[in-house]
Amino acid sequence: MKRIWYDPAGIAITHIPNGSIADLDSEGRKLLAAGRSYAAASHEDFEDNEILTFLPPDRTQRHKWRKNPIGRGVIIDTTVPDPPHPQQELLSQVVQADTVPELKAILVKLIKGERA
Repeated sequence: MKRIWYDPAGIAITHIPNGSIADLDSEGRKLLAAGRSYAAASHEDFEDNEILTFLPPDRTQRHKWRKNPIGRGVIIDTTVPDPPHPQQELLSQVVQADTVPELKAILVKLIKGERA
């Protein structure tokens, strides 16, 4: 059995090997330990093979997956913004640099491993 846990911030999918209450409690505790609040969130249960028909095929936008408001499963919510690039501050500095010396200073920071 698989369970989709729904939370306003996203979803989590867990596999419950035997489908027992003890296994469900264990999965909820794992999510809480990982800093997720899904244990108290709404959820849906699916058979192992059945779940694939209720998930979008595009996994690259999983951060935009949300509960389908008109049925079972998950949809891609296009209103959810993409997360910023991990080095967005450095990219912004490169774009704003007007001179070669400014670009050199950014490169030196990058090579030394310093944060922007």
